[in-house]
Amino acid sequence: MLSEGLEKKLNSRKLFEIVYKDGTSVYSKEKLIKAKYYLSVKCPFPDLKTAVSVSSKSGGAVWRNRIKRLMNESIRTKKKQLSNLVSNRNLSLLVVFSPNKLNQQNIKDVKFNIVNSAILEILDIIERRINDL
Repeated sequence: MLSEGLEKKLNSRKLFEIVYKDGTSVYSKEKLIKAKYYLSVKCPFPDLKTAVSVSSKSGGAVWRNRIKRLMNESIRTKKKQLSNLVSNRNLSLLVVFSPNKLNQQNIKDVKFNIVNSAILEILDIIERRINDL
């Protein structure tokens, strides 16, 4: 199992390059949040790593940090289920989440339910694609 892998963050420059170069993009319905993921099949060490990336052009530091906290909390709620799926199928999944149309000019006070529903939509899409393999 990936019990110790639940806290793994995607923080290697090399892994970020792999995700951005060879990954697949997924958007939430309203295109508020974007995720880029890379799925590696038949891995000897199944793994799930996630990261949240927010550009400085999105807004001020306080706003960006709030978005990151909200996104990380949303990911955490579904991460265990996704990690079990990944480990059962011997896959390695790398995911980078970022706000797409979500910025401080559009939405000054972001609520958890907006971010959570968008993140869960994206994770459901990724989960369906894994099940289709």
